[in-house]
Amino acid sequence: MEKIVFPIPEICGFLTEETKVHVFNTAERDEQGSKVADFFERVDDIYSEMIWQRDLRGRYL
Repeated sequence: MEKIVFPIPEICGFLTEETKVHVFNTAERDEQGSKVADFFERVDDIYSEMIWQRDLRGRYL
């Protein structure tokens, strides 16, 4: 099996530990395809949180 490496965008550094744990604990695990579908249902909220965290931290620098 070939290992594929994807770069992690800088914005991902603003994802809170709480959200990481929540996604990990609540992700669909019943079928391989459902994990991806479940993630794509959440991605807009996750991205909005990262933008919000970035903006909050930028205000206090």
